[in-house]
Amino acid sequence: MNPTPTSELRLRLHSAAAFACALALGVLVAGCGGGGDGAGTHQQGSVSTQVVSGVAATGAPLVGEVTLRDSSAERREKVVVIAGDGGFSVDVSDMRAPYVLRAVGAAEGKRHALYSLADAPGIANINPLTSAALANAAGVDDPAEVFEDRDPARLERARLRMPAAIAALGMKLRPLMEVFEVAGRDPHRQRFRADHDGLDGMFDSVHVVISGGMLTITNVTSGAVIFSGHLRDFASAYFTNNPEHLPKRGPRLAAPTGVTALGGDGQVTISWNPVENATSYDLFYMERRAAAAALRLGDDDDEEDEEEFEEEYEDEEEYEHDRNAQWIMNVTSPYVLTGLAPDATYGLMVRARNNPRRGPPSAMVFATTSASAGVPALPGAPAGVTATGGTRQVSVDWAPVTGATSYNLYWSATDGVPLADRTKVTSASRPAVLTGLADGVTYYAVVTAVNGAGEGAPSVQVAAMTLPAAPPPATAPAAPVGVAALGGDGQVTLTWPAVSGATSYNIHWSTTAGVTPSTGELIAAATSPYVHGGRSASTTYYYVVTAVNSVGPSLPSAQASATTNAPPPAVPAAPAGIVATGGSNQVTVSWNPVSGATSYNLYWSATLGVTPATGTKVAGATSPYVHTGLPDGTAYYYVVTAANGTVEGPASAQATATTQTAPPPPIDGAALYTAYCEGCHNPLPGDYQGASAALITSGIASVGAMRTRFNPTSGSLIKLTPEQIAAIAAAMQ
Repeated sequence: MNPTPTSELRLRLHSAAAFACALALGVLVAGCGGGGDGAGTHQQGSVSTQVVSGVAATGAPLVGEVTLRDSSAERREKVVVIAGDGGFSVDVSDMRAPYVLRAVGAAEGKRHALYSLADAPGIANINPLTSAALANAAGVDDPAEVFEDRDPARLERARLRMPAAIAALGMKLRPLMEVFEVAGRDPHRQRFRADHDGLDGMFDSVHVVISGGMLTITNVTSGAVIFSGHLRDFASAYFTNNPEHLPKRGPRLAAPTGVTALGGDGQVTISWNPVENATSYDLFYMERRAAAAALRLGDDDDEEDEEEFEEEYEDEEEYEHDRNAQWIMNVTSPYVLTGLAPDATYGLMVRARNNPRRGPPSAMVFATTSASAGVPALPGAPAGVTATGGTRQVSVDWAPVTGATSYNLYWSATDGVPLADRTKVTSASRPAVLTGLADGVTYYAVVTAVNGAGEGAPSVQVAAMTLPAAPPPATAPAAPVGVAALGGDGQVTLTWPAVSGATSYNIHWSTTAGVTPSTGELIAAATSPYVHGGRSASTTYYYVVTAVNSVGPSLPSAQASATTNAPPPAVPAAPAGIVATGGSNQVTVSWNPVSGATSYNLYWSATLGVTPATGTKVAGATSPYVHTGLPDGTAYYYVVTAANGTVEGPASAQATATTQTAPPPPIDGAALYTAYCEGCHNPLPGDYQGASAALITSGIASVGAMRTRFNPTSGSLIKLTPEQIAAIAAAMQ
């Protein structure tokens, strides 16, 4: 069958993955197969068959590291160094899917932290768009939250929604992606190169910022805002309607024309017409029968195979990014492709390049090598061999070798040893990830290409060091012990001893027994002792305390509880109606009863302005209260307070009263008569019975002897007063 040119090569989205996995029959292909479940094991230096790989770039490739965390309970992680072209590969054979990835490094003088997700071994690129899509899929404002979150449920949610998030973002950015001829491409799962063209060229031309839950994309050259919206809602985001805001790429190179291919003994010669402004050309080729076999699993209809090959590869991007398609850069016309299998048909196409831009592909042409190829030539030594270290792994990659049917990898922990003294891995696939290696050790590797003629010359030796042993993973602190709670007036005081490694403490409380961190109210960043104020009286409160560090909170402490004090008694009002009444050597104080009072206190003083602070207290006084033992004719001042238990109310208004002068004692007229009159006038009633006081007074005044003895002012025996005379007269009646 003669080779015929085909229409422009275009690939459907799914074909590369299907193609690569189909070709894996009988060959170890890194990155194909089911997801890791944490049960995988491998021997030291074995090549992993479960690999997550991709490109970490934002225009330029990142210079830094990729950290992959799995979804196991302990969140195991591995770290790998990013290769010079932005590529990375992580062995996940002993880890559990899905995985979250973080790339941290520098690109063009700027520091970046980018994120992505892998639901199984395979391709998972890390770039600004995967960061935004991950946040959208997880429903968060920052993709770093997904990476740091210990909850596998959030990672599972992100896994389920990631394809829809990528699709929604691609739909919104379609006008921008059309400028770079990558509309419809998946920046997450489809391979791309950090070569400043296509998708990578778009990253070169825009500035992508994720901040405060917002995604903003601006034109690097003009600063115009192209896209702005919330990470959780791409559909409602703003996208410019001004074409001038979009980056400009300039005229694209034309596709090469006049492409012809002629088969020969183990070779094909391909020629094409020059393309204006092209500085170099890239050649892509693949054996048609192998491709058809991969797609049809062995159908023998060559013509149908060729048609299906052309139909499946409708997108040149998929074709050239298929790991089984061979890509040779910087070729010139005519170019002789050697080392091919006999009697085999190859599909070939050419693209012109003027860095960093590439033109569209040429039409595909086919050529068949001769049935007898003579003595096949050994393949050349692999070029472009690279090695990058990671967590107990080294990833080795190389450029395809024309005519090679397989590759051998030789590795050792010793520099420069012969191939025979190295560990050999046959049929190694790109990239080959050596796993189970020692920490912090440099490993040396060379690669050889193999075909029917045998094994070609070894590549140059490359070396990479595995990362040093990571410190033991940080753990949450121990649960606090000795938590104590003490109730008080409207408050509970909590205390607990410090916990080693804790940077803060959280309190969870409830009025229901059995409080847990999930059911209790949170008091964050508490310190011991902690006073929980504003509490209701006579109420029991229950508490647990957790210790916190960078990993998270500890298990809760044992529950502690305390009951607040009963409410204080009500303060009674000041007594009203206070009255003080003076008496002989006493004052009587009375007042009206006060509602709620259980007792009264009386305060008194002989000084005006008495208060509870200045007066003498009489506790437990009752109304009326008789204040006795006071001197006559003295003013006293009083206030009264009502008490309710230990609570004393305000003082009453002041009341005052003065004590009275006591009346003179009664005069004993009979005794006076007996003492002073009986001797002359006989015992009572005497000689002058019935005499009046006036008669007696007249007698004293007129009778000299009586005047001398009894005159009120000068009597020698007694100075009788009118009152005494009246008493004597009364006794004589």
